[in-house]
Amino acid sequence: MATVFEGKSWRVSDGDKLETTYFLSTAILKERPGDYESPAKEIASIVLHAYPDVMKKDVLAITVTYGYDIGIARAWRSQSVHHSPEEWQKILRSSQSKL
Repeated sequence: MATVFEGKSWRVSDGDKLETTYFLSTAILKERPGDYESPAKEIASIVLHAYPDVMKKDVLAITVTYGYDIGIARAWRSQSVHHSPEEWQKILRSSQSKL
């Protein structure tokens, strides 16, 4: 399962109102990942290719979640990674060059 959210946040610093635009994608995995970095990179790659307007955002945030809920017990683990779209592109290029 995956969700996406596009939005803005504001903060005031030294009397100036600062705006940050962002795109957030959260994915809930069926199986426990060996690490959370690999699926985060894969999701970021999908977003960058499928939604070119993400390049107009200040932040592309990816949250990877794995867990279970069996009624009598539940556990969830999430890890979030936030970078600008340009930084994500550099990270993905670097990962591909290591292959």
